Amino acid sequence: MRINAHAARRFLTLYMRLQLFAGQRCGVIPAKMSFDDFIEESLPVKIACRDKIYEPEPLFDHFLLAYDDTLSIEDYNTVADWRRFLRGTFIILRHLKQHTVFIASASPPSAYGVLSLTTDLEDLLPKPRLPISVQTVLLPFEGTIVCDGMLNIHNMVIGLNMRRNLNEEYQEMKSTGRFFRTL
Repeated sequence: MRINAHAARRFLTLYMRLQLFAGQRCGVIPAKMSFDDFIEESLPVKIACRDKIYEPEPLFDHFLLAYDDTLSIEDYNTVADWRRFLRGTFIILRHLKQHTVFIASASPPSAYGVLSLTTDLEDLLPKPRLPISVQTVLLPFEGTIVCDGMLNIHNMVIGLNMRRNLNEEYQEMKSTGRFFRTL
């Protein structure tokens, strides 16, 4: 339920470069911070930089313009694809063999088959904890959907009636073409 190790390294390196760019541009971190120093930063700092990628406006085009001459064609196209991101609150419904099912809270809701980067989502959020509400970012990557790895878990209880409703909605989403494995 995760992408291969080589792809994960590529994704993380590129995404952290984007985070560094956003953090420097928006004043979250020093403008002269090196990539190696950024890697050593705490998770809250990285999350703050990640959030600046998307707010107040997505910075993908600015990043591509700034690094056009240093990105490979593959990396350039990957970042360009990230403009189709989904950011918000999702219910992680269940883990399947091929992916983890995320249900978006948008109306009408859609479901997504999501892969993780380096640690299986089932290891992070075992089945007994599901369904669970999280805030995160989903991104297209190499023909799949990946979670960016930064999950803000909401402290809420999902009771039996809501579980039943979520399972019924998921079945309806699958039957009506609102279940996606790519963005």
